[in-house]
Amino acid sequence: MATYRAEFSKSAEKEFFSLDRVVQKQVAKKIAFFLGQSDPMIYAQKLRDFEGGDYRWRVGKYRVIFDLDE
Repeated sequence: MATYRAEFSKSAEKEFFSLDRVVQKQVAKKIAFFLGQSDPMIYAQKLRDFEGGDYRWRVGKYRVIFDLDE
């Protein structure tokens, strides 16, 4: 089983900490849930022609945009 972990870019970290505390907790909890699954990519949607990342997870009205390094 593969182990996944999250790393935030400086700009993503800045955006995350600019969110309301309640939203920060919601996003962090959902990311932890995804990463704790045996295959978190089943929850991801592949993005097309987006320079910010290759995939996204939806967390409420927010989107977590990310790349996957294997």
